[in-house]
Amino acid sequence: VWRAGRRLGVPVPALLLHDLDKLGSLSLYANAYHFHVPNPPIVKWRHYWHSKHHWQSYTYVADDGQVVALPIPDRYRLEMIADWEGAAQVTGGTDGRAWYMQYRETIALHPQTRAWVEEVLGI
Repeated sequence: VWRAGRRLGVPVPALLLHDLDKLGSLSLYANAYHFHVPNPPIVKWRHYWHSKHHWQSYTYVADDGQVVALPIPDRYRLEMIADWEGAAQVTGGTDGRAWYMQYRETIALHPQTRAWVEEVLGI
């Protein structure tokens, strides 16, 4: 995440604080437990909602059950792409573009955010 974030121009303080909430007692326990049993969904959602670089922080479920995606500010978009690049490397992938393409259909993004993301990723 650090290398991709620096390349993308994510501010250093944001990179230093990236995923800091994972050190909270609930998340720390769940991350340690993750190596034996997958994280409970509530822990994942807590992290996504408290970390503005996750697209899930910009979604809500409307009264009709549809998932609505809100625009993501530029600062967090860049950090989100850096996070995808880090996830790709950890899971044996090569880059954020490939990771995004693998999960593209399940990522709820506002049309403006999706267009911006795909332009940055060269899609």
